[in-house]
Amino acid sequence: MSAEAVATEPTPSRARSRFGRRRHRIDPTVVLCGAGLGQLQLTLAAHAAIVASGHAFTVGVGEQTIAQLRSARVKVTELDADVSGADTYLDGYLAVIDTVLDAAATAPPAVLLVPGNPLHDNSITRALVPLCRERDIKVEMHASVSPIDALINDLGVDVAGRGLQTFTAKTLLQRGVVPNPAVPLFVTGLDLFLDEQARPADTDAGQLFERLETHLARAYPPSHSITLVTRLTGRGVLTHRTSRLGDAHRLWSDAGPGSSLYVDPIRPRQTPNPKGSQP
Repeated sequence: MSAEAVATEPTPSRARSRFGRRRHRIDPTVVLCGAGLGQLQLTLAAHAAIVASGHAFTVGVGEQTIAQLRSARVKVTELDADVSGADTYLDGYLAVIDTVLDAAATAPPAVLLVPGNPLHDNSITRALVPLCRERDIKVEMHASVSPIDALINDLGVDVAGRGLQTFTAKTLLQRGVVPNPAVPLFVTGLDLFLDEQARPADTDAGQLFERLETHLARAYPPSHSITLVTRLTGRGVLTHRTSRLGDAHRLWSDAGPGSSLYVDPIRPRQTPNPKGSQP
């Protein structure tokens, strides 16, 4: 079943949910919840929404969070195998979307739990939301601590004073977006370079990292500092390695799941005031 064929005329549900709890005229609803990093897991609002539903679909969520939900008597259906077992990532994403839309129409609310902010760097949820709107399915969101939030804490990024730009590595390369070197840069999605199924055919991780270096060199000099972040906590502690952009090839062997890249802004040089002038 394709995502386009699911629940074109959703109706409120009165029947007992196939997930176990009685429903009393609930409009078709999707609830998108985020699971935080490490010990920064569910917000109170997200936890309350999931427990009230009694069931949650999950993609990419850690075992600790899933165990926490099951201890609260929430039925958890992990959909990771739908993605990893599909012929392509697109097929896997569509399978997850079909499942959620079906549950939203027949046994609402359908709760989907994903890492961090549901709409940040998540192809499934970004495609799911407009499909819900097309079908008049209500969407609720409960974000948690995203990698962006954790980066701000762990690296002490001055977002209010310097701003922040964030792109996936795929976006930078495919769309040719040139970062603004005056604004801190956060590049996510490096783990896709390491995934044979996700990266383009006839390319290896080394080639993609080299392309990323070349692309960043359009905005930064070879001597500019870049930081490979391999673990974020959101508590001011992180695991990272720093190098010059020209020596970036030394960093990539440490890249793994969840790795990201932080690039400090190029700070404008201050011109000394002429002798005797006011500062």
